[in-house]
Amino acid sequence: MELLSHQISRPPSSSSTQATRPIAPENADVVLSISQELRTPMSSIMGYTDLLLSESVGILGALQRQFLQRVQANIDRLNHLIQDLVSVTALDSDSLKLQPATVDMLEVIEDAITSAGNQFREKSITLHMNLPDRVPPLRADRDAMYQVMMQLLSNAYLASPQNGEVSISACYKPGLIPPVGSPSVAAGQPVDAIYVTVTDQGGGVPPDEQRRVFGRLYRADNPLIEGLGDTGVGLSIAKTLVEAHGGAIWLESQIGKGSTFQFILPLLPQRKPAQEVQ
Repeated sequence: MELLSHQISRPPSSSSTQATRPIAPENADVVLSISQELRTPMSSIMGYTDLLLSESVGILGALQRQFLQRVQANIDRLNHLIQDLVSVTALDSDSLKLQPATVDMLEVIEDAITSAGNQFREKSITLHMNLPDRVPPLRADRDAMYQVMMQLLSNAYLASPQNGEVSISACYKPGLIPPVGSPSVAAGQPVDAIYVTVTDQGGGVPPDEQRRVFGRLYRADNPLIEGLGDTGVGLSIAKTLVEAHGGAIWLESQIGKGSTFQFILPLLPQRKPAQEVQ
């Protein structure tokens, strides 16, 4: 089984009536150039915000600190949206290439949690982490894995209420049977995999809407759907990147409580005694 494609083709549209049109190379270059130009003033704003928060130029009151932390969280969010724009442009122009290397998934998760910290602090969200001391290394594109985690954490942040809780877990599962319908993993064949979950308290996604969560422009088509924080781009990117690594991603949700996004990343296609995902 080929676990990692070096080049990703754009994903098919979730709509049965409208296909996603490829972006012309010259248009993609314009989008990427504008995205790069946006990063320069964003970096300057972030630098001055960090300087003010460090109190190097004056002591802050509690309310001033709160306002600056909100600015900081929104700058992080804008940076995340710029990265989404870059990624979706690369996907739609068939120009996104993966760079496989040996990856410690626990380090990727911890780095993503650190990067998302400002946003979680801004909403006073408590993070619960259930991570082992180690898991087997993956052969994967580290930047892609980091982006998958950032997409899921961003969705959890946006979906969760003020003073909510978000749980992140990861473990190694030998002989795991992927969920039914996983497109990138051999159906019914147990695999040794890294299993990651992100759980929020966003109120849950209705059962009849869950199949559309990973589709492009989900929120644009259904702006009043509760329980989902993603704008309709990030989760589709996460799905594409996970499946490009031979993995699978899915959602379990309960109305009134929240959602758990789960994904697996196979190590090697081995046949071992089956172990269902708990």
